Amino acid sequence: MHAVIIGGGKFGARLVSHLAEHNWDVVLIERDEEIAEEITEKYGIMVLKGDGTKIELLKQAGIEKADVFVAATGVEEVNVISGLIAKKYGIGKVIVRIGNADYKEILEGFSIDYVLLPEVTAADYVFDVVISTELESVNQIPMKGGARIISFVVPSESDLVGMKIKDIKIKEGEAGIMSILRKKTNKMLIPVSDDVIDEEDTVYIITNEKYMDKLAKIFH
Repeated sequence: MHAVIIGGGKFGARLVSHLAEHNWDVVLIERDEEIAEEITEKYGIMVLKGDGTKIELLKQAGIEKADVFVAATGVEEVNVISGLIAKKYGIGKVIVRIGNADYKEILEGFSIDYVLLPEVTAADYVFDVVISTELESVNQIPMKGGARIISFVVPSESDLVGMKIKDIKIKEGEAGIMSILRKKTNKMLIPVSDDVIDEEDTVYIITNEKYMDKLAKIFH
């Protein structure tokens, strides 16, 4: 499996470590020479120095054969542009990390597969759930510290249909909605508080074992 990652910061480097550990063929594009050399020495992967929006550089990284593309630089414009380029090449999973929620709808309009807001994502989650797992089959995934990611499918007759995320009675500190797989569009959403639940959505929640029964009642 081949992955192209743009940006070798904390998020990108952590993702590289997961991929390298699982014997992925990984190429990183990084502008900072010191970071590039450090990651090359630590993980033994190919690191190309330069701008992740340059098509020739992306071709050198093997974008045409990539199974996964991750744009995770500290510059949102670079992430957005490189993500759109990657989508044009028909990559199976295009993951764009952004901090401005205003970009979310724009990217989804261009059929970017995953749009990740930093405050609700971590590299461990991205590898364990988004990259390594077919999300449709996920029900429970044990996480470090006793946390779990669980999924619920919202039935059409549920009171949750049409409800905003912020109005769902989930106790803060006990659980949080991380992502939603929308059946109507077959797209993964990273929701914000005003997003609305739709029928047959698959909702992915991080929680602790003690709160799982409560969630089952909420999402019945």
